[in-house]
Amino acid sequence: MSYIKPATIFFSFFLTFSLAAGHRNGNGGGGLVCGNFRSPETVLLLDFWEGSVIYKIDVDDVEKIKTKPFDTDGQPIVGVSEVHRLAYKAIDKITKINASIGDFTRVEFNKIWKSVVTKEALLHPLVAIAPPEDARNWFFRRGCPLKGIALFNDSTNKLYLDSNLYPRLRYSHRAGLLVHESVYKVFRTIYKVADSISTRIATACAFTKEEPCENFDKILSDPSKVKKYFKPKFNQHFFNFH
Repeated sequence: MSYIKPATIFFSFFLTFSLAAGHRNGNGGGGLVCGNFRSPETVLLLDFWEGSVIYKIDVDDVEKIKTKPFDTDGQPIVGVSEVHRLAYKAIDKITKINASIGDFTRVEFNKIWKSVVTKEALLHPLVAIAPPEDARNWFFRRGCPLKGIALFNDSTNKLYLDSNLYPRLRYSHRAGLLVHESVYKVFRTIYKVADSISTRIATACAFTKEEPCENFDKILSDPSKVKKYFKPKFNQHFFNFH
């Protein structure tokens, strides 16, 4: 029989408390975790889920290459360049709509990217991140609880990723998560936003298939107007998303 060392328990508790205290809004990146003991868990980025189901945003969720799992050390076998490409493509779309916000987002993304590639951002497997408190949780897929995947600690200026859930994201969802954290940092710094609702919509809009979202420019210039320009809708067909 194996036992968890007291030091490990203390470390896990301390780091979990530190993460919760470090982010003033408690609204890090989240996802719906689907699966059971008979099938591997699939993690759906909350930004894409809300964007598609609630706001009928046409998110481009087609993988150009098949997502591969992490090896036992948590290092992606392939796909690092693909995540980077998809993230930069989304940031380019933001830049075309609002150059200054796009440039700031790219700066923040470049800061966190290194910690992702080097695995510095990956938390200890026993440490979990609280789910975002501001989720628009009118519709969830049954059997897919909302969990926290990422959290940016403003006091240490560091990104933390759940080492169990982040590897289960598809490449486009990993890119979306990192763009979310980058945009949210910009919105908190420039606009002093109180929640991440506008960030999730902006992230979904940055990953649309063709044309950008209507009123995308409005939330990039003033995220506080998000409820005025993005009215909740319901896209039942998106429940086929998997």
